[in-house]
Amino acid sequence: RDRRRFRRRPGTEKESPEGWARAQNGLGTAWIQLATGDRAANSTSAIACYETALHVFTEEEFPVDWAMVQYNLGDAWIEFPTGDRAANLAKAIAHSEAALHVYSEREWPQKWAATQNNLGNAWAWLRTGDRSANLERAIGCYESALRVFTEHEFPAEWAMVERNLWRAWCDLCNRSSTDNATPTNNHDDNHLLETESTVTTPGPSPTTNSPDSKVTVLNGVQFVKGSNLGPITWFYPGFGEPKRERGVFVER
Repeated sequence: RDRRRFRRRPGTEKESPEGWARAQNGLGTAWIQLATGDRAANSTSAIACYETALHVFTEEEFPVDWAMVQYNLGDAWIEFPTGDRAANLAKAIAHSEAALHVYSEREWPQKWAATQNNLGNAWAWLRTGDRSANLERAIGCYESALRVFTEHEFPAEWAMVERNLWRAWCDLCNRSSTDNATPTNNHDDNHLLETESTVTTPGPSPTTNSPDSKVTVLNGVQFVKGSNLGPITWFYPGFGEPKRERGVFVER
């Protein structure tokens, strides 16, 4: 006989609730990763599977599994392609914050950091409410994630979060520098690249005191980097003296 025909199935919710819930969560992930068909319909199916898994995976009885599904729901709502974008992101924020009830930095550092990054994305893309406050929350989440996702131990994740952090600072600076700033579209980086230019200063800069400092102008924001500066120095012209934050200067 072909033993593959007799592999044990997860069972029904009544017969094997834990296995059934895990299968629902796996099915939701499969729908999210499906590259064909209608993306909105796939995402809707995924969310339905995740929510079904929560019938069994409660915070009280299965806290780690519950947090996993909450994280997946947050991720699904962040990427949901249709409907009210603000409402979708509000759900993403709620689910991500729920996951953090269980995912602590000490006990689950990688999961905690990944959730912080997702939460930062949701806040960064939220256009309703106080936009500057939303971006500041996003920046706080990204900086938290970088406590775990270091360049040495998690280079890919570190680069991803650094990129997200950079974009959030871009948006926040644009809002600070103009009263009628147009929010950056985080789903399309092409317009960022189109406005980028790099110039070299003719000698030491009074701000950086670096003989080879380079100024990159991006969406009206100046980013200065010099050989004696270490990390990138964020220089926002016209807003007073630079401020030291997380090892870089930030002029706000």
